[in-house]
Amino acid sequence: MRSLLRADVKCYLCGFVSGQIEGQIGDRMTLQNFRAAPNTDGPRLTAKGRICCTRCGGGVFLDEWERVRPLEVVTFGPAKRGRPRKHPLQAAS
Repeated sequence: MRSLLRADVKCYLCGFVSGQIEGQIGDRMTLQNFRAAPNTDGPRLTAKGRICCTRCGGGVFLDEWERVRPLEVVTFGPAKRGRPRKHPLQAAS
């Protein structure tokens, strides 16, 4: 399983965190990897298509990189009914 990198997208001018960007090691970071902060409407873009601060429109940088492991989906078999007997019943002869 490959681990992911996650970083805050932070403004140079006002210090506001516009969201987070997440991707696999070695992959190019794109707009599709951007997750907007809960109190914002989404990414704000410059004329050249780059992400800028959603509050003041200033330039942003990636701050506090962290390595995260993606969640694994675990499936369980069907549940068995009841508790097993301590002493199994003897077969009638």
